Amino acid sequence: MLYKMVNNLNEVDIVTELKPHSRHFRNIHSNSFRVPLERKTYLKYSFLPRTLEQRNALPASLVTAPNLNAFKTGVCTLNTEQ
Repeated sequence: MLYKMVNNLNEVDIVTELKPHSRHFRNIHSNSFRVPLERKTYLKYSFLPRTLEQRNALPASLVTAPNLNAFKTGVCTLNTEQ
């Protein structure tokens, strides 16, 4: 769902809420977004913070997949390798 949101493949406009990382770390790719810091448990584990953490952990080649099918295939391949 987040892939669809970021790539404008659905009608949910959340891209304006997403902020790119201002710093570059060794384990974070250039297409990663800042995860909002939430103090409440129910917010911390809600869709957006949890999904952004998972997306930021993906390889950059997978995040920039050219289409949804390539992204899904890459995620399935990644899951079978682990």
